[in-house]
Amino acid sequence: SYFECMECHKYYEDANGSNEVTEVSIPAKGHSMTEHAAVEATCTEAGNVHYFSCSNCNKYYEDSEGKTEINDVVVPAKGHSMTEHAAVEATCTEAGNVKYYACSVCNKNFADAEGKTEIKDVVVAAKGHSMTEHAAVEATCGEAGNIQYYSCSTCNKNFADAEGKTEVKDVVVPAKGHTIVEHPAVEP
Repeated sequence: SYFECMECHKYYEDANGSNEVTEVSIPAKGHSMTEHAAVEATCTEAGNVHYFSCSNCNKYYEDSEGKTEINDVVVPAKGHSMTEHAAVEATCTEAGNVKYYACSVCNKNFADAEGKTEIKDVVVAAKGHSMTEHAAVEATCGEAGNIQYYSCSTCNKNFADAEGKTEVKDVVVPAKGHTIVEHPAVEP
């Protein structure tokens, strides 16, 4: 702070002009820069460009010398890019999945299209067979029989083995039919 006489153009510390000062300018402080690495924006969080900030002037710059000022360093959040996946019911041998939405930007799965409820596991485990053993039944002349087999109450398929590895399409053994031999009448 100083006073200037409009007649002699000298500078003074006081309004009375009794204490003359020769230097009234204060040298510039210079920038005090802090470097900020670029931060990639996510679906939900904003990021920023690579920049330098000066704690003296509170401005942002592209360069460490403070020559190119920038106004906006924020990179807006990208937002989710969702694909809906329908629920697939698990079978005895194949896993299924719950209905979910997958974001191609953050590679996360969500229960909702807005991406508010993340889910870690969308897989529904295979159910496994629920087997019942059926003993072989000999076919008769008039009645069909069956081979020994195992039926699964979950998938409604028939198998030759209890593990359900070999599917059997036809378990029926057809009726043998009659083998007729004629016996002529014999007089008593």
